[in-house]
Amino acid sequence: VGGSILSAVFTKLPSGPVIVLFAATMFALSLCFGRKRGALIRAIRRRQMMFKMDREHLLREMYEISEENRAQNAQSVISIDRLQTERSWTRRRLRSSIYHASQSQLIVATPNQELSFTPKGHLEAVRLAREHRLWELYLITHADIAPSRVDHEADRIEHVLEPELIAELESLLGDSTTVQGVPPSPHSAVDGPPFDR
Repeated sequence: VGGSILSAVFTKLPSGPVIVLFAATMFALSLCFGRKRGALIRAIRRRQMMFKMDREHLLREMYEISEENRAQNAQSVISIDRLQTERSWTRRRLRSSIYHASQSQLIVATPNQELSFTPKGHLEAVRLAREHRLWELYLITHADIAPSRVDHEADRIEHVLEPELIAELESLLGDSTTVQGVPPSPHSAVDGPPFDR
């Protein structure tokens, strides 16, 4: 229709090629800017998912460091340098994760380059650590994944675990929880190079 209108307005233009060009233009626009599956919206969703995954990794790493601190009766605050050491992230990526977690009111940063949980952030970190370790225990127990590899394997799926699957994991693994309902890390004593989690 649009091509026909254009060829009617611009009488010197042949209608066939105008219709083809108009249809191709509309297709390209819908491909780029479609509301559900357009390239732009998919890129935005992918970026949001990456931010979410990095934020979750940050919270879980902070929780695991705080576990070690509690065991050693050390301070509950976590230094940014320690996080940089534990994760193979660039400084920029780590700063971005900290920024987004702070904006979501999950952590608080101090002027001394240290981080601590907000109550909301602590609850979220406990949930993330619990789900990650339940999945790790399942992989070790039922999928015969080596403890030295299980953390890396669990990272691939943990962000899309549904509540129903978590409940199923709990029933399969039985009551293996400890402090705050979080199972102990199944690979804490395993030596090996850190993964990019």
